[in-house]
Amino acid sequence: MTEKNGTHEILASGFLLPDAHLLLTFKPPHLMRHPISLLRLLPCLAAALCVGESSAAAATPPAERLRWVRASSGELMHQIDVAEVLFFRADDKYTCVQTASAEHLIRTPIAELAAQLDPAQFVQVHRATIINLAHLAGTRRDEASRLFLRLRGHAAELPVSRAYVHLFKAM
Repeated sequence: MTEKNGTHEILASGFLLPDAHLLLTFKPPHLMRHPISLLRLLPCLAAALCVGESSAAAATPPAERLRWVRASSGELMHQIDVAEVLFFRADDKYTCVQTASAEHLIRTPIAELAAQLDPAQFVQVHRATIINLAHLAGTRRDEASRLFLRLRGHAAELPVSRAYVHLFKAM
């Protein structure tokens, strides 16, 4: 009689490659004391076996990308095409939407915006700033080796935090 440890359901689902059966049936003693630990390893096993694209993942449509931003200015509601946005900057509980002609405020958090924007067009350069790469004019380093971005249509330079400098190494 075979031991039921959950691996037969996982293999039957077709999520993992058949070679993964060897990894799943290997039972280190420290994992067998806590059977749920084996299930926590599954995402790591899937990544290690390059099984990022399963049939279930291929069937789900890509997330809808943000095309317009609605920003209010007094009693007026503005519809801003994201292609016209130079950058988004978090400002307390608001997010500043900067275009070449004006600055607008929205209440959408910067993290929520980052998830909705096209990653090929918009890049986060600071914990509080997301820029539109289509408007990037150039970069500048100061005497302390900090990186700053210049955007077309905006006079001020935007700082790049150390965590995101690697995105602009080639420039």
